[in-house]
Amino acid sequence: MVKLFTRQELQPLLALHPAPCLSLFLPTHRHPPQVNRDPLRFKNLLRTAKGLLRPQHTPKDIYALLEPLRALSSSGLWQTHADGLAVFRSADLTAHYCGFLNPFPNWRSSPTAFM
Repeated sequence: MVKLFTRQELQPLLALHPAPCLSLFLPTHRHPPQVNRDPLRFKNLLRTAKGLLRPQHTPKDIYALLEPLRALSSSGLWQTHADGLAVFRSADLTAHYCGFLNPFPNWRSSPTAFM
C-alpha cells in the first residue's frame, strides 16, 4: 500500500524516541530500467547505514534496528513509481512514505529525534 506523507504523519516523528533515530531518504524512479534498480539501491543504503552505526552501537542493536527495513527491499513498494522514499526507524517506530522528494542526504541519524 502506498502511504503518502501528510501533516498527521508528522506528529509521531516530532516526538522523542529511543536512540538511535534513523532517517533514510532515497530518490526513486518511475520508469524501467531505473525503477528495477531501486530495491538494490535501498539495500546499499541499509549497508551504508549499518557501517555508519557500527562505531556507536552493538551489532545486536544494529540488527534489531535494520532488520525490519530489509523486508522493504523485497516488497511490492517498488512498483508504486513514486518520486522518492522516506524511511524512519527507531526502537519504537517504523514508518515509510512514498512520493517523498529528497532535499536531504540519503542517510541521517540522531540520538532522539528524526531529521
